[in-house]
Amino acid sequence: MTAEKYRKVAVVNVGDAIGVALVRCLVAQGLKVLAVDETSALSQLPQEVEVLGLPGRLNDVSLGQAVLQGMERWGVPDLLVNNFSTGFLTQSTDTETSDWDWRAAHTIRRGLAATVAFATRRRPMGHGLVLNVGSVRRVFPWNRV
Repeated sequence: MTAEKYRKVAVVNVGDAIGVALVRCLVAQGLKVLAVDETSALSQLPQEVEVLGLPGRLNDVSLGQAVLQGMERWGVPDLLVNNFSTGFLTQSTDTETSDWDWRAAHTIRRGLAATVAFATRRRPMGHGLVLNVGSVRRVFPWNRV
């Protein structure tokens, strides 16, 4: 990825260590970055980053609409990065399958909504790139196993 080809990048689901590090790396490469996430997750970002803070927990439809509104204001990015990272800060033995399913589905559906919004605006321009990244962070209480 070069700054000449991709000047504007939108990063969705920024609010974890990988997302913040990714945004900082993109800014260091000289790219204009739009960070999209819940407002509370955007406080750790460099000042050069344009932020689109979204109120509360959004479903996929409201996230897609918010991304479209952000593109109307900011312009259509050349690159969309979906950060599919997730994490649980509870004890591994305390996490229910339903909690995992909800978090995974919520994160993936938000990325899909952002991709659909991006493709809708970017397709008529003839090019664009979607990059999906992700990891799972988990607290394992080894001293209690």
